[in-house]
Amino acid sequence: MASNVDRFMTNKVYGMCSDDWDTAQKLIAGGCDPLPRKRCFSRTPIHYSKPLAISTPLWTQPSDVNILWNLLEYVRIFSLN
Repeated sequence: MASNVDRFMTNKVYGMCSDDWDTAQKLIAGGCDPLPRKRCFSRTPIHYSKPLAISTPLWTQPSDVNILWNLLEYVRIFSLN
């Protein structure tokens, strides 16, 4: 567990966060919840779109372009319904 925490926290302070989703899942499965706070910047999607307005009906489907699909390539929001 300690090596996973070390691997999870190896990011440069105020640098870009690495994509370590799998390491985070191992920590959570091992009982490390909440995860240690990182001091780096997370990546943003290439094609960012603004969130839906508050007045938008709740049943409106949001766009999936704001989600980083690095490890979940074949899953999309529309297939999760």
